[in-house]
Amino acid sequence: MKTSLRFAILSAVGLLAVWAMADQRPVELMRNAVFVAKSPHDHRLKGEHYWLSSRELLAVVQTTEMVEEGAYYGFPYRLLRMRTDSRNHNFVHLPKKLERDGCDWAFSPDGTRILCETVNYNSTRSKIDGYSYYLCSLDGAARLVHNEASDGIPSSPMAWLADGLRWVDTSDWEGNVRIRDLDRAPISKRIPEFAFHSDLLISEHPAVQLRGHIGSKVVDSITCGIWNPDSGRSQQRKIPTPIKGEVVDVALSRNGQSLGWIIWVRDRSWVKSQIRRIPLLESIKPVTDSFQLWVTDLRGSGATRVGIKQIVAKWDSTPSCFAPGWRFDGGFYNLEWLPDSRSASFTLDDSIYVVRI
Repeated sequence: MKTSLRFAILSAVGLLAVWAMADQRPVELMRNAVFVAKSPHDHRLKGEHYWLSSRELLAVVQTTEMVEEGAYYGFPYRLLRMRTDSRNHNFVHLPKKLERDGCDWAFSPDGTRILCETVNYNSTRSKIDGYSYYLCSLDGAARLVHNEASDGIPSSPMAWLADGLRWVDTSDWEGNVRIRDLDRAPISKRIPEFAFHSDLLISEHPAVQLRGHIGSKVVDSITCGIWNPDSGRSQQRKIPTPIKGEVVDVALSRNGQSLGWIIWVRDRSWVKSQIRRIPLLESIKPVTDSFQLWVTDLRGSGATRVGIKQIVAKWDSTPSCFAPGWRFDGGFYNLEWLPDSRSASFTLDDSIYVVRI
């Protein structure tokens, strides 16, 4: 009798343990993700997209066929207005200058205007003469708001301030950040501790949150700066990541209360990473990593994992213009919040998906 009772208790404990472990298994992201849009067959998504409403969005796409006209040859960008409840997508017909030479796009807080940064390429001298900024509306009208002579890199990333009247961008690799007014000359601000910016996150007006450059590093936190462009004051803030890994993307919700994270979690030890670099062992079975979607508050606390997606990573030592390194397939990118701040979208294989947060 005692043996049977002991067996029953142990069985019950075992079942509870199995149930608890099963309950803690990470949710597969694509089970809850809903397909909402795909680029036309002769275009591919560039990545940038913005939700005008829960059923309508703007997306920057690129042609898949090369265009040759006069001195120009390349793959132009186009602005596509899409509805999730219809297959009828409409192109916003922008001037050819923007479609051919656009290098960065930023949507205003209300989505009715788009800033486009274009490259001014001198074909005679085969060099870049500078960059221009255009303000576009959804009817295709565009006006030049600023010209800048430069033979260096473009000033991306750029982002609007919450007032919809100004924007900021990184002007160079030295940590200069500029406030730009639509009708005035730019004002430069020097913030040395935040050099090499990789992203700009707009919080409540007039603060601008600057995410420090991370690169391809496994980290457990990111260093941000909260900068007030009106007073010029700034302060550092260290935000812990919800899980240790490489930060692929981070996005601020529309209501300014949450951060969405895409993090590449590397499921391998340092030893495996080194062994894989030995030529004789390169045929070893590929490593299964994961891209994970998380949500936290602005300080990195209250982390909730929305879901994970397995990817396959392989060490590639093939000589090319890129250095040998890890190559992976199956990741998702370009995290963007919907207006209700309760859902977010991402791009995967030239399609856009939405998941409930």
